[in-house]
Amino acid sequence: SWKRLSPSCPRRWPVQKKIEAACWAHARRKIHDVYISTQTATAEEALKRIGELYVIEEEIRGRPEAE
Repeated sequence: SWKRLSPSCPRRWPVQKKIEAACWAHARRKIHDVYISTQTATAEEALKRIGELYVIEEEIRGRPEAE
């Protein structure tokens, strides 16, 4: 649940170094649909930022966690 990422969320699980938030591809598709129908700057910025995350993920893929 996204609430697990919030500091105010009760600790139900042990603290982990990594937490998977969600699949960006699914989120991006929904935001893309919003952008196509509204052409808002907010949706455009969201798509840009997700694109930047994709670039970072590509750069770090396969690297040891310590890096």
